[in-house]
Amino acid sequence: MQNFYFALECAKNKNQDWLKNEKSFISLFIGNKLFREFFERFWLV
Repeated sequence: MQNFYFALECAKNKNQDWLKNEKSFISLFIGNKLFREFFERFWLV
């Protein structure tokens, strides 16, 4: 879960309105190789 919170912090740093712009957040999240494995392992279970 630590990587997930780190992803949230990165998203907030790049886009303060990430909660209002889910598509950009999801694109940032999926597009980052560092979090792709996490996404596939936990999000799509």
